[in-house]
Amino acid sequence: MAANIKNIGTATLRANEGLILSGSVNTEEGHTLVVTGTMKISAPIHDKDDAHITANELVAVQKTYTILHDADPASDGSLVYVMMNPSLPSLATFVTAESGASLWNNYSESEHISVQYQSEPPAIGAIQLYVDYDGASDEKYIANMGGMDLKVPTSTGRIIHIKHNADASSVGVPLYFDMQAASARTRMIADVPNDTNIATTTSEEYSWLFKPKP
Repeated sequence: MAANIKNIGTATLRANEGLILSGSVNTEEGHTLVVTGTMKISAPIHDKDDAHITANELVAVQKTYTILHDADPASDGSLVYVMMNPSLPSLATFVTAESGASLWNNYSESEHISVQYQSEPPAIGAIQLYVDYDGASDEKYIANMGGMDLKVPTSTGRIIHIKHNADASSVGVPLYFDMQAASARTRMIADVPNDTNIATTTSEEYSWLFKPKP
């Protein structure tokens, strides 16, 4: 910490040495910084590798989820579907007589995506999910959803984009979920043509349902 600690008082501050804020103002909310006028941020503000603010926009730090290559995924897992609920889309698989949820953890296991499971898909609203192994890392999930893109939230409020693609079944390969995998990081599998694992990333957006964790 810089040795020169200055009392700001009511003056305009120019802090070429940088500025460290701690504590909170005496308000009900207890915020450390309250800005009553306009504010301009021209450089990124980072928050424990979870998010940063650039040009006054909240940007999520992207996390990696790995899809493992499996030469026979149908023997090891069950097909993955996206549930077409526009307000809260989710992933699902249909494999057991019971219902519940299993987790797919990201690489560092700091967050997860919930995958619902039950005995059979509903009559409507379940669309098979594919992975475009040649797509951008945050646009690899595709499905034929009638022109609509969906955003599935993770446990910390990041999102994975599922892009509409009318030719999803020919552009991509089917995703399978292996509930019996040794690690929650290795549950999503696919038969990838080049026999390699696929690194996918979350979007730079945050879900409106969540706030970034402190």
